[in-house]
Amino acid sequence: MKTVVLIKDCTLKNCETDKALNISFKEKLEIAKQLENINTDIIETGFADTSQGAFIAVKTIASTLKKSILCCPAKPDKVSIEKTYEAIKGAVKKRIHISLPLSTVNMEYQLHMKKNQVLDTVRESISFAKTLCDDIEFTALDATRSDLAFIIDIINIAKDAGASTVGIEDTVGQMLPDEIFPFITNLKNSLAFDENTIFSFRAKNEMGMAVANTITAIKSGVGQVACSINGTANDASLEETVSAIHTRADALNANCNMLISQLNRASVLLSGITDIKNGKTKNTISAGINVNETDLIDKEMDIYTFRSFVESLGYTLTDKDIEKIYDMFKELSEKKLQVYTKDIEAIIGREAVQVPRVYQLDRFVINSGNKITSTAAVRLRYNDKPLEGVAFGDGPIDAAFHVIGKIMGMDIELFDFNLKSVTEGKDALGAATVKIRYNGKIYAGRGLSTDVIESSIMAYINAVNKMLYEEGIQ
Repeated sequence: MKTVVLIKDCTLKNCETDKALNISFKEKLEIAKQLENINTDIIETGFADTSQGAFIAVKTIASTLKKSILCCPAKPDKVSIEKTYEAIKGAVKKRIHISLPLSTVNMEYQLHMKKNQVLDTVRESISFAKTLCDDIEFTALDATRSDLAFIIDIINIAKDAGASTVGIEDTVGQMLPDEIFPFITNLKNSLAFDENTIFSFRAKNEMGMAVANTITAIKSGVGQVACSINGTANDASLEETVSAIHTRADALNANCNMLISQLNRASVLLSGITDIKNGKTKNTISAGINVNETDLIDKEMDIYTFRSFVESLGYTLTDKDIEKIYDMFKELSEKKLQVYTKDIEAIIGREAVQVPRVYQLDRFVINSGNKITSTAAVRLRYNDKPLEGVAFGDGPIDAAFHVIGKIMGMDIELFDFNLKSVTEGKDALGAATVKIRYNGKIYAGRGLSTDVIESSIMAYINAVNKMLYEEGIQ
């Protein structure tokens, strides 16, 4: 009988630490929902005690999840643990996660603790957390550079204090697969695990070994592994890890609960709202259906056929979303000679997490050339009220951004701008990413169009709408 390995996704946690993952509250909630839809066993969020916004985000996600375990990290002190529990107490399944680095250099320079102090901290923090929450996880960070005997002492103390999941992390990501197997095997043989204790492992991808090390850890007998969508923050890729488990289940004598037919949905969702590349593994995306992102799509398909096609890609959308995306598909079909699967995925990824559209693009006219100053005339709709303006700029996109800021009457700083094609060819969809800074915070917006200027304008407006939504401005 195959062992069922639990999959923990750390994407939401990584969103708090990786600057490339600048996503909004609504986007975090959408990612959490999708992760639960594909049967992710454990979903780990960022810390709940870093700000009021982080607390509200974790608390909202906790009230949303119905099947997955909501895992929230806490610092090893009573104040952080109490705040964390307050945020997650509404979850159907809740877990507090405490971790500490155990390598000598980190204990000395990061924790400023001796070994006996670390042992006491682990015992006290987990014992206190256990009085609030039944499910406690402990992770020994930087374990692969730590003393084995000390790791054994720490994990035994964590278990005795009440942690039901204990594990290690290869934080520096410098282990090779043939080193991981004996390391975990020796560690497990030195620990007395009962049937109620789960051993976990998290790899990092500094040398491109995260997935290989994770699969090796499964082969060595761990019961839980940590991944993230598209391998964000140097984690093992969720898509590649799950696909490997699914493909080599017999060799691993293990399987997982993830719905591989729906796996692509989470990958494309994150790709649509960040600049992180879709990390899906082709031909394992849909059970019995091989879909390639460069497949041509019948531009004449009706909405019922379109719905079936979208479902075959691994998406479960509402009737309203299907209608909206179908309208965009028909509009795109009029602009492009050929429409590909990747075009549809790009549209779905962008539309799935739209915030309320306070501002919308109505029309624009650009005058530009190498011998004239670029001019942009733009009309927006603000809650259906038309607003127009004209501005100059250093190029057509700069002029368009200037006039939008002028129309809105807000002091918005352009922080970053990126433009890339979604598919190949002269009529390819252009995907623009705009990051703006307002009140010290950065908001990312994205736009799609066969016209790169239009996609840039749409991305800027999208960023502003996110900012208004997050700031509570209408």
